Amino acid sequence: NDNVGEVYQMMWEGGQDGQTTLEQDLYRLARKKKIKPEHAMDYANNKKRLRRLF
Repeated sequence: NDNVGEVYQMMWEGGQDGQTTLEQDLYRLARKKKIKPEHAMDYANNKKRLRRLF
């Protein structure tokens, strides 16, 4: 079902409205040094997208 992909894309693009994906939040936490980047990768559902953020 493509609805999940559409919702994910809307969240990815809606960051300015307060919508964030798991990967965006993991990146934010790693950037603030709350977690290590490798731990962020361990928990990411979409490692490819998180890798692009780093």
